[in-house]
Amino acid sequence: MKLRIDSCSRLSQDINMGEIRSHTGLRGVAALFVLFRHLQLFGPHLPFEDATLIFARSYLMVDLFFILSGFIITYVYSRQVGPNMNYRSFMTKRLIRLFPLHLFCLSILLIGLVSQNVALRFLGKDFNPLFTPDSTVALISQIFLLNAWYPSAGAWNIPTWSISAEIFAYALFPAIVFLTFEVNRKRRLALLVGSLIFYAFIAYTTGSLDITAGLAPMRCLAGFVLGVLIHAYRNSLPDLSIGSIGVLQFLALSGSTLALALPLNDVFVIPFFALLVYSTWSDKGWLSSFFGGNICHYLGRISYSVYLTHYVVILLLYPTWTAIASRLSSDPLALRGLWIFVVLAVVLVSSHFTYHWVEEPSRRWLTKRLVPN
Repeated sequence: MKLRIDSCSRLSQDINMGEIRSHTGLRGVAALFVLFRHLQLFGPHLPFEDATLIFARSYLMVDLFFILSGFIITYVYSRQVGPNMNYRSFMTKRLIRLFPLHLFCLSILLIGLVSQNVALRFLGKDFNPLFTPDSTVALISQIFLLNAWYPSAGAWNIPTWSISAEIFAYALFPAIVFLTFEVNRKRRLALLVGSLIFYAFIAYTTGSLDITAGLAPMRCLAGFVLGVLIHAYRNSLPDLSIGSIGVLQFLALSGSTLALALPLNDVFVIPFFALLVYSTWSDKGWLSSFFGGNICHYLGRISYSVYLTHYVVILLLYPTWTAIASRLSSDPLALRGLWIFVVLAVVLVSSHFTYHWVEEPSRRWLTKRLVPN
């Protein structure tokens, strides 16, 4: 399948035709906040964790991922493929990007949980059965990344729901690109209205974007479309001065922080996330310098590994940690701080190795064999 993009002359106007370092770093920081969100589910909290709602509402960082994904996928593929997009090649590359690490992490989780149950049974202690009818169905759906489409009582590696939802957006990407890059404001407006209708529905009904099944693909698509539209109008940013870009970045960051910290409707954070993506794409300004720095940038490179490994690490470490903590007489707050440190250390080290030993090698190997030159 070939897709014609008629606005290629405008695509060549990108200031930086390479990687957008600030977006890479932004993705890494967002992945850490998702990690902290899941840490809230395990054990008592330190005062700073409950001082605001930021950590409790960090599930909204996934919506930032969706907007970033729409922008970055459009930025990469519209540039590399040019006027002809091969749909089969595109989808193959995206699935190669997603599945190997997903299956690896799910396998590690499965092996670890089964081993824990065997050990508990051997020691004569109580344990919860792993393979109930609900959990088995959930495992099968998660293997094939179908878990964003229906509610399930079984969790397994919870963060994979967003990957399942993104596949839906990838499948519609050629149509979205066609509507966006054809110079037709009505088509772009129709896409924007579609996203706004979804957000308006959420704002009017539950006010919560913490949706991991059922409407989860629509949650992803709404953010993804915003990212594609931001890309379509990205070239207005370089005309601004560095000072103006800095002001936009300040408004985006402060607005996002307040929208997360206060008990507001979840939808209020979306415009600030969109502004954050827009104001940093040129890699100019003080906030771009921060996110594009070496630490944030490397964290962004391994962010997919951080995103997929962190819940596995927490689930597998927590039983051992609670057993150790129950035998210690230390201050509970000190134990909580140590637990956070241990999780962060194990996740970052694990992500470093899964990125270099699983994620990247499998992508190169599969791309060489499955994607035509």
